[in-house]
Amino acid sequence: MKKNLLYVSKLDFQKNNLKLLRKNFKFNNCNKINDYSRKNKKKIEILLIPMDDYYNYNKLNEFSNLKIIASPTTGNVHIDLQYLKKNNIKFLNLSSKSKIIKEISATAEHTWALIFDLIRKYDYNHINFLNNNLNYINKYTVDFSFRNLSIGIVGLGRIGKKVYKIAKKFKMNVLFYDPHVSGNYSTKCKSLKELASKVNILSLHNKYDDKNYKMINEHILSNLKRPSYLINTARGELVDESAVLKLLKNKTLTGCALDTVSNEFKPSFKKNPRKNKLIEYSQNNSNLLITPKIGGAVVEAWEKTENYLINRI
Repeated sequence: MKKNLLYVSKLDFQKNNLKLLRKNFKFNNCNKINDYSRKNKKKIEILLIPMDDYYNYNKLNEFSNLKIIASPTTGNVHIDLQYLKKNNIKFLNLSSKSKIIKEISATAEHTWALIFDLIRKYDYNHINFLNNNLNYINKYTVDFSFRNLSIGIVGLGRIGKKVYKIAKKFKMNVLFYDPHVSGNYSTKCKSLKELASKVNILSLHNKYDDKNYKMINEHILSNLKRPSYLINTARGELVDESAVLKLLKNKTLTGCALDTVSNEFKPSFKKNPRKNKLIEYSQNNSNLLITPKIGGAVVEAWEKTENYLINRI
């Protein structure tokens, strides 16, 4: 017997994957789970959701027959895992151990796009050029080529390894910090502080949990070599945003590029994103770039990961 599955339309799965869902499940869909009828919620056994909100008791308590929640993400910050555990609901996402997931390079590519844009000032220079501001000496020049900068990778997992390999192609000095990687590596640092003290660019690729909340703080960032850059395509909660703002303003931190900010999955953020001080600062300052969580936004990658998740379910 086919299981009742509720699909949130915002996921916008590719056509072939939607066909696969309809073939294998009793397919139901909605724009938001709050809009789905209370009566029908009781029938749902599988819930397929995006990373668009925080799913906790308030969102899930009426799904009395729920067995599985699935999300096409590598993280789980949008899920109340304690609630799921208490109610014996299994959570499925994109396992980093999968061969398909290991092949996907979208976020690593985006990391390097941010590094290039931040250091070479492409967006800033493009706008200046369009405004006929052609002072090449003051506006467009940069101090260093990539081979004369060093980069520190925080988290040498699937994405971190790809960023590491690309850096090596530029003949950069590459170091990393990851307490979960064992063995003797000449490029491994024993602490975040040690890593920061040896590199110009700090790039974050580790998973987020309560233990590493705001692990990238003023103490760590102040140790970076000059010029100093922070890149975060992982999770906003890893970073102390007030420290980043302070160091950008006083030029201790030369530049910062983010594909994620803290609390981006909470309803209060959705209502007014510009309350975030970093987003507000980025409106008028070229040393901070923010993209709207598009690190994995590649159709090819979506198609593969959606199919993988469906097969896991």
